[in-house]
Amino acid sequence: MREYVQGQRIRVRTNLETEFPIRRVEYTLVHQDAPGERITVPADVTSPPDGGKVEVILNGEVPQGQAPGEYRLESVRAYPADAGEPMEAITEEIRNEAEFRIVLRADKPPRASGWEYDPE
Repeated sequence: MREYVQGQRIRVRTNLETEFPIRRVEYTLVHQDAPGERITVPADVTSPPDGGKVEVILNGEVPQGQAPGEYRLESVRAYPADAGEPMEAITEEIRNEAEFRIVLRADKPPRASGWEYDPE
């Protein structure tokens, strides 16, 4: 399972299947032991659907103070370009795939490497 620490970037590529233009999506992940703890990663969609699919790049950050533990995708909200009401777009396939763990610090400590005299 992918691990993140507070303040670390979350960057994910995913797809949205749609027949009409979408302007924005929001992916919300929920803590498995504390449902009140959530992380929402939004993304603006700038390209029209190509063959019924839109590639979405999620780019967010784990907030400082976010509770450690396992998070699983709960919701994918798609906002149509015509400013209509948002629609739920989650599938069981992605719900079972999208999960990560927030830890207080990484299990792997930093390690120094490389040494070069008189670098050019």
